[in-house]
Amino acid sequence: MTTALVIEDNEDNMVLITRLLNNAGYQTREAMTGQAGLEIAITEQPDFILLDIQLPDIEGTEVLSRLRAT
Repeated sequence: MTTALVIEDNEDNMVLITRLLNNAGYQTREAMTGQAGLEIAITEQPDFILLDIQLPDIEGTEVLSRLRAT
């Protein structure tokens, strides 16, 4: 099954996105912060990532840069 990692700090958005993906047949993993998202992305290697740009700890652009560096 295809796995999506959703990195989103807004709880309402997280629920909406994960429900849509689950209903479309995707398995989802969730992270509410950039650091948590990085850890999940590195250890679990999801098929794709939906990344919020404005996160409370690390900007989404920085998360993307760190992921590309790995």
